[in-house]
Amino acid sequence: MSDGELTLAHRARYQQDLWDHTAHLKARYGYEDCHPLNRREVSDRIGSQAYFGGYLDTRAGHLHPLNLAQGLAKAAESQGAQLFELSAVTGFEAVSADRMDVRTTTRRVRAQKVVLACNGYLKRPCA
Repeated sequence: MSDGELTLAHRARYQQDLWDHTAHLKARYGYEDCHPLNRREVSDRIGSQAYFGGYLDTRAGHLHPLNLAQGLAKAAESQGAQLFELSAVTGFEAVSADRMDVRTTTRRVRAQKVVLACNGYLKRPCA
């Protein structure tokens, strides 16, 4: 059994697309760590006949985003960071080389460093 991430076809019609993806990665990028699997190979790996094939990417992985965020928050707080969750930020500006002013709907926060942790859903890019 190899480490990595399986992407599986739960319908027969999806199998070829997954295999084509592995071929594209190899041809276009020289990526050799994504291996097409037929139904038997998938079944041997996971013990189920429910899938029609897929691929194993031996360099891929997955993490639990909430557990990561909570772990990072705990580590930051242990180093003295203050977190202001659920605070709608209305603006921010650099006041000096070592000070940022962050405005929220209810107050101002002064900080030496600011981390914008907001996924990909900002209304406009930050400068």
